[in-house]
Amino acid sequence: MPTDTFTVTGNNKYDYWLVNGRRDWAVIPSGTITGFDEDLPIRLQVGHAGFGQIHIEKRHRHWLRKINKSLQEVLALKLAQPGTIYSTEEDRKIKIAMRLSPDALLILRLTPHRYGNFLTVVSLYIRNGKLDGDILGRYCSSFKN
Repeated sequence: MPTDTFTVTGNNKYDYWLVNGRRDWAVIPSGTITGFDEDLPIRLQVGHAGFGQIHIEKRHRHWLRKINKSLQEVLALKLAQPGTIYSTEEDRKIKIAMRLSPDALLILRLTPHRYGNFLTVVSLYIRNGKLDGDILGRYCSSFKN
């Protein structure tokens, strides 16, 4: 099985991590979630203490060490799995519970962009048990790595 390659476009908080040369790690197809009438790519940005790669590696490094994977490896693994999409307290955010080992919760924020809206990864961490929020849909990636 081929392994994914991960590169970064720079060190600015809005720069992107690429998987196999792509900015889009996965896509939630149009119509999956009521009110989202466009395909929404999922992207990992460098970020800062509040979102993205820097946030996850700082706040959840103990989990990444425990499972012996880089953030990029875990994100690629999780985005290839199905999950349940839930609402959050913020209108522009959603969360996806992915129950295949290791259990994880992926937090995404809708990011308006002049060249097309996308979902940026806010956080990713271990999570099992009951979740709050309404079920909005089922996540199944449209990308095959």
